[in-house]
Amino acid sequence: MFPFPIIFLDIDGVLIPYGKDSRTLHAPCLAALVSILSQTSARIVVSSSWRLYDMPELMAMFRVVMLPTGETIADRVIGTTPWSDQLLDDNIVSRCRPKEIRAWVDEHQFTGTAVIIDDETLHGVPYPHVKTQLYTGLTEDHVASIVRYLTKE
Repeated sequence: MFPFPIIFLDIDGVLIPYGKDSRTLHAPCLAALVSILSQTSARIVVSSSWRLYDMPELMAMFRVVMLPTGETIADRVIGTTPWSDQLLDDNIVSRCRPKEIRAWVDEHQFTGTAVIIDDETLHGVPYPHVKTQLYTGLTEDHVASIVRYLTKE
C-alpha cells in the first residue's frame, strides 16, 4: 500500500530548537531534513502537537522549501498521527506519542520501513527512534543514520 518509507516527524526540538523563534523553522535543521528527503523517497507523517493547532502554518512553511526534485517538503507530507483522548496517558508526550504512531500504523496497515525523529525519549516505539537534542534539533550528524534506516531493504 505504501511504496515508500515513512518519517514520523516531531517539530519542536527537531526543526525548531528550544530557545529559537518558536514560529520559524531553523535553517540548519531544515537543511538536514532536505538532505534526508533528497536521498530517499520517504514521506512524512507529522506526529508533533503542531498537527492539532498549527498544521496550516506548518504546511505554508513547508511549501517554500524546495527539494532538488522540484517538490517541496509539503509535497512529501502524507498525513498526521491521530489524536484521541483515549491515546492520552497522563498528558506525557513520551507515553502518548508511541500510541499515536501505532494507531496510524494500524489504521493504514503500514508494514514498511519507518523512522521516528523526535526530541523526546520515547519508549515502546515500533521503529528506530532518532532522538534530537532539544537545543540543536535535527543536524547533519543525524542524516546518515536516518538515510540508512530509510533505505534498508
